[in-house]
Amino acid sequence: SLDSGVNSFFDGGSGMLIVGGGFTNTVNLTTLTLGGNGILTNLLGSSTGFETNTLAVTSDANWTLADNASSTAITNPTALDIQGGTFNFGTGSSAPVLASTATINTRIGVLPGVPATLNMVNGLLDIAVRLNLGAAGDTISTLHQVGGTIIVMDVLQCADSSATAVSTVDASGGLLNVGESEGSPNSFFLCSRGTGTLNVSGTALVRCGTLDVSRNASSAGSTGVVNLNGGTLDVQRVATGTSATGSAGTPTATFYFNGGTLKARQNRSDFFIGRLSGPAIPITSIVKAGGAIIDSAGFDVGIGEPLQHDGSLGVTPD
Repeated sequence: SLDSGVNSFFDGGSGMLIVGGGFTNTVNLTTLTLGGNGILTNLLGSSTGFETNTLAVTSDANWTLADNASSTAITNPTALDIQGGTFNFGTGSSAPVLASTATINTRIGVLPGVPATLNMVNGLLDIAVRLNLGAAGDTISTLHQVGGTIIVMDVLQCADSSATAVSTVDASGGLLNVGESEGSPNSFFLCSRGTGTLNVSGTALVRCGTLDVSRNASSAGSTGVVNLNGGTLDVQRVATGTSATGSAGTPTATFYFNGGTLKARQNRSDFFIGRLSGPAIPITSIVKAGGAIIDSAGFDVGIGEPLQHDGSLGVTPD
């Protein structure tokens, strides 16, 4: 059952355009493409509802997924495909629970030059496979999380497909978890090929296995920046060039410590160090006014990069 909210949606399976607020209908779909603005009720797991894979948001659309009246958790093979526009998961007072069992990846940013945003506000989004940001050249993709929980069971890849892809993960609250919480954490590639930025602040908790700040999987050279302004970054290690790394280009990785906590999950002599050769991708590590806070959590960890004073502070201590 689908609530079209205040505008319209296009049922790609039946070719039906449904218009108007408050209209509810049950449909079997291959792809549901959302345009305009509206609210979608989380009834995607109805036994006579979705039997498919893709919930697409395009162009300048702005849609919100709200919880159903009975607060029933939904498990369904529906992948989000935020090609452009904005998709809001939950509201301040509405916390939908959606476990996507789809075997195709959830994507943010597919249309060149069209900003694409997933706002995680409240509830639980559990993705069985990968979450990819920046799935084409010249894409502008953002994952903005202020609350709720996102679980990505496979890897999280940003600026994924092209050197011209630009991706941002901005977490100020809630939990972003890559892989299972304890059993098998997975990698978070901040910029596989293009430019990627991770901002952690407030009360956010970001958990993963390896945080790869700059992967350099293209010939142009990837650019990764981490701003740890608050919250907690809970990782097995912070590294660069850990998978399918190319030797061309001039990749860079920068990590700004500014009051947030970098926390260890296991013993690692290479807990914080960039790739040493072929190509070398050091992590330029700058300590800003908030300071560098590293919680070993009782593990033995090694810091292989110099923690440098922020030059803009002058003689003011970091």
